[in-house]
Amino acid sequence: MSTLTWTEANCPPAITSLPKGLRAVALAYVNAEIEAGRHPDRALSYGIAKAFANDGDDLGPDATGLFIQAEGDRWVIFSDASEDRYTFDDYEDALRRGGELARARKLPLLVMSSDGGILEKYEFSEDGGAGLQVRPTASGWLVLGPEGRAEYATKKDALADARVWAREFGVDLVVHYRDGTVQARTSYASV
Repeated sequence: MSTLTWTEANCPPAITSLPKGLRAVALAYVNAEIEAGRHPDRALSYGIAKAFANDGDDLGPDATGLFIQAEGDRWVIFSDASEDRYTFDDYEDALRRGGELARARKLPLLVMSSDGGILEKYEFSEDGGAGLQVRPTASGWLVLGPEGRAEYATKKDALADARVWAREFGVDLVVHYRDGTVQARTSYASV
């Protein structure tokens, strides 16, 4: 069985959109993850996040926040401490990469419209405290809040309702991975 190996000449757009100096680092991490048996999509996310986390200059070592902003039909990740920008064709890819970068640096991540309006704010922390939480259970997912709890078969359904409620009540929402660790914290208090 042959193993997929990407090069700078033959790699996905998520790699080609990186600054040249970071591409080689990201490719090394991605290819190592693929060789270790990780699915290529997950290896790509992990490798890029690890390259960013280990590179102190790409978005500025003094950054106090990361931003994702719509520019036409594309999405751009940037910081408040650097001129570097990373462009993605797909919103979900930009959000995934932005979340990985913000989580690694423990920085807030703001998603903005093309005119600069704040659409969503994510804060990544270790404590997991929030107005609402989406937590795994043995049989599915639980939305837990001060007003009670609701059980769901899928995380997608739990997240959909939790986001509506968090916006309605203007509270934070903490989402957990299946292993119980914090995936993301989103504040709907000022949105």
